Amino acid sequence: MMILASSVDSQATSDVVCPSQADIAPCTCIDQGDSTVALNCANSALTTERANAVLDLFLQPEISPLSAVWMNNNLELTSFPTQLTNFKELKQLALYFTNIRSIPSGAIPNSVTSLNLYFTGLTRIEPGTFQGYNF
Repeated sequence: MMILASSVDSQATSDVVCPSQADIAPCTCIDQGDSTVALNCANSALTTERANAVLDLFLQPEISPLSAVWMNNNLELTSFPTQLTNFKELKQLALYFTNIRSIPSGAIPNSVTSLNLYFTGLTRIEPGTFQGYNF
């Protein structure tokens, strides 16, 4: 089931499509006002497995493009969500206050221009992980 996302800006004119709230819980889908959506999974006790399952739902062609992902304050997040690699229009990624230990090379889409990774528990970043980015 899909729903139209609620707008964070009363002036927004785009009609975006999100997976149903029940399917993406504990996360929420937010209309960015530019025909894209953000996935907010902050403060939600999100595991890596659940994060990948939720991200899978945003890969359906009828779902609006995902431009931002916020998975901060999720200490249960212990591995980098590998599904993030599939989002070629992703601009913002926030993964702070997590227990992510490593980021595989090529895991962050090159389209990301805003990246927050502080307080992650990172102990390994593979060589070339940030090559070609415009941070």
